[in-house]
Amino acid sequence: MQWLYLMLTLMQPAQQPFAGPNGFDFFLGAWHAEQRWLQEDMRYDAFTNRVKVFKILHGHGIQDDNFKPVAGRETYFGSAYRIYDAAKQRWICRWFDGGTQKLSDDFFLSAEGDGFSGYSDGKDKHGSYRSHIRFHHITKNQFKWQMIRRYEGLDRDLLIGEITYTRIEETPK
Repeated sequence: MQWLYLMLTLMQPAQQPFAGPNGFDFFLGAWHAEQRWLQEDMRYDAFTNRVKVFKILHGHGIQDDNFKPVAGRETYFGSAYRIYDAAKQRWICRWFDGGTQKLSDDFFLSAEGDGFSGYSDGKDKHGSYRSHIRFHHITKNQFKWQMIRRYEGLDRDLLIGEITYTRIEETPK
């Protein structure tokens, strides 16, 4: 239902959610991403990939497409969608997993300090959790992304994943 409401509000004249210091304009373009993700054995799996970020929905949102080298070629592995909700001054976000072909539930990001931050609640085979997601250390050519998770009943936080993005020049195809 929230997505229907969002689509109806997007039919209004375009606003400028990217204007000023609270926008995601810094993310537009092409990026090299160095990622590491916590695995079941409590070790991190690290890899690099390329990310292409562009505006969607007449400037109301952005999409980042992620491509990873596999067997000598680049393979699509997912996209994140962020749509600005001006009334609540936050970004409505979703992740599309290219492997499972599943779209995540909504999560929200708001401007916080020198970046963006938000929470996502969920449940998996380990139980209910809350993930804290943040974009930080943002400069013109580099920034960091991080997900820290706390499971219900667990007295410590787990670094689930982190990414360092470095801007790259796109080569013509």
